[in-house]
Amino acid sequence: MDKKTIKRLLTYCKPYRFLIMLLTLLSIVSVVFTLLTPVLIGQAIDLLVGKNQVHFQALLNLFLLELLF
Repeated sequence: MDKKTIKRLLTYCKPYRFLIMLLTLLSIVSVVFTLLTPVLIGQAIDLLVGKNQVHFQALLNLFLLELLF
């Protein structure tokens, strides 16, 4: 696209500036919470079970058992 086309598109978007900025902000917030959720769950598990005390082999066995049924 050339500069003239982009300028014309921006003039069409001008009435929707607030909505575009709000959408961008909410998208960023959504991505942050999506990335933060596993970290928070991991910290909660560490608080409940104790750090480095998770028995991963037992979890794997349960997961494989669930796959069978």
